[in-house]
Amino acid sequence: CFQFQRPIEPFLLQKLGGRDEEYGRLQSFFSLFQMVGSPVVGATLDRLGARAMFVVVFLSSACSYGILSMATSMAWLYASKVPSVLQAGFLVAQALVAGAARTEEQRAAALGRLTTAYTVGRFVGP
Repeated sequence: CFQFQRPIEPFLLQKLGGRDEEYGRLQSFFSLFQMVGSPVVGATLDRLGARAMFVVVFLSSACSYGILSMATSMAWLYASKVPSVLQAGFLVAQALVAGAARTEEQRAAALGRLTTAYTVGRFVGP
């Protein structure tokens, strides 16, 4: 989970010789890939379906975390963010919830709970 790596990254960045402001650049780099990846995941989700896209999202996450775990330089730390272009798993979860709901009221309630859980989880952290 991305939330588990966030508390570790500043220490890893420092160990690899990065300065404090480099963490901001690294997070911006990650956000850029997420911004580009969300429409890509959305379009691919429509073509492949939610189950297949879940596999793609999890493989992308595993690749990203694998690279991060072996990072020995700042370049590798940045490279670990590249696979995150396909980590828009929240979109896949939304598609599954929307598809499982039988009525508009159920869909709205389920999407509201999903968004609340994601937001609280991001705020509270691991």
